[in-house]
Amino acid sequence: MEADRKALRDLGYKIYEVDLQNKTAKKLKSEPESSEMIFVAGGNTTYLFEQVHITGFDTIIRDLLSGHIYIGSSAGSILAVPTVASFVEEDAAELPKDFILHAPQGLNLVNYIVLLHYPSFAKENDKILKHFSDQYNFVKLTDEEWRVK
Repeated sequence: MEADRKALRDLGYKIYEVDLQNKTAKKLKSEPESSEMIFVAGGNTTYLFEQVHITGFDTIIRDLLSGHIYIGSSAGSILAVPTVASFVEEDAAELPKDFILHAPQGLNLVNYIVLLHYPSFAKENDKILKHFSDQYNFVKLTDEEWRVK
């Protein structure tokens, strides 16, 4: 995450790094005014999705993107997809036993599901493909690749 942040700043970008902890939609909406991009870092994909819904980030993202570029790293990239449903089983081991995902919807900024960290996570990603390829469109990306919409 720090390397991603540094690389973007070294390229001269002013970044609004999304920190969802203890934030409201109103607070999140007021913060990125002096930045050029909205950068969402990684972590546990399912947990990140839940925080997006709790804070209301999902309700304001399209307004935030007016005049800003969305850049996601790892789980932050996955956040742009239509749903996290295909990742819940893989993420469960890292979540508290009482964790409940109230809404699996993503930000729906793209119409496919991103499978990241190929080939390092090939086993996990291939398992997701096996179970969900008939329901969603998938795009595999290595750590050196990126995609524009």
